[in-house]
Amino acid sequence: MSESKGVLTTCEPESHLLSKAKLDGILLGYIARRLQLSLGQLEILGASRRGLPLVCHLQERRGQEHRIALYHPEALLAQAPLAFVGFLSARQKQLRPSILNAIKRTDRRLVMELADVPGILSYSSLELRNGDWCNLVVLTDASVKRYIMGSQTHQHAAYLLAQTYYAWIRLHSGVMPVGLDHMEMQLLKTKYYTFHPGQVKPSIQELIYAWPSQ
Repeated sequence: MSESKGVLTTCEPESHLLSKAKLDGILLGYIARRLQLSLGQLEILGASRRGLPLVCHLQERRGQEHRIALYHPEALLAQAPLAFVGFLSARQKQLRPSILNAIKRTDRRLVMELADVPGILSYSSLELRNGDWCNLVVLTDASVKRYIMGSQTHQHAAYLLAQTYYAWIRLHSGVMPVGLDHMEMQLLKTKYYTFHPGQVKPSIQELIYAWPSQ
């Protein structure tokens, strides 16, 4: 990853965000590897006949939850360029039970709704040791993101629930140039959202990564 460029309003130095993005990239790579290994253990054709999404629950060493929703497993096995979105977040320290329940309901609904979105291949959610989450969505290409953004469930989460639940969000966009099989992941852009008490809109920093020409 090269140095970044392009900064919006932020509360944190750019160098700190760049360091965090590199660490996030390692975690997203771990999730992608677990996804790849899980695909190797599935009977893809049989799973397709049972209907999709196929939701798998993996066992992590420290007992954290790791859920993978597969929408088009066969496309994940192809050696072709793929896009991805990585979502890391931290919860606010004190949350009402109603907010926690609303987030869980919204997440379950979104997993099922994404089955109707063309180009969504998988949606992985890994619980971190502190109870926060890291999510990886694999897409056929970056244009698919607009379908996710247009989802009513996603809009409800992003514009109504986010400011009452999250302390911050790091949202990464990137590509796998030769597909999931080779495990090369290039971050293209990071947006860092920081939520503040009493403010509806978060502060935002954006980093755009410049990769050398091939």
